[in-house]
Amino acid sequence: MKPITFKPDQLRMIIIELQEKSDHEILDVPWNVSDHELKFAWKRMAQRYHPSRFDPKSLTNEHKMLLNEICQIFSHAYRRLKKETSPIELLPPPDKIGRCDDPLDND
Repeated sequence: MKPITFKPDQLRMIIIELQEKSDHEILDVPWNVSDHELKFAWKRMAQRYHPSRFDPKSLTNEHKMLLNEICQIFSHAYRRLKKETSPIELLPPPDKIGRCDDPLDND
């Protein structure tokens, strides 16, 4: 494990920058990203910012808190993009789930 080289102020700036970006920009992936590329992008971010990658002796509580916040930001972006790239679940045809009445039909 390597000692942390980020200062708390640098981590705060990273958080601010990430909060201003879209999910695609956070993970640095194109809009038509595949599942494999998405997973690779998440791993790349985790290797850079996950607290377990650093020597625990060099981490202060403030470092841990800020690194965890960064991890939450890119993990949420990953989950949202993962939902976008997963196949769409199709509903069964109406005759299989029951009758669909038109709420505007007053007959």
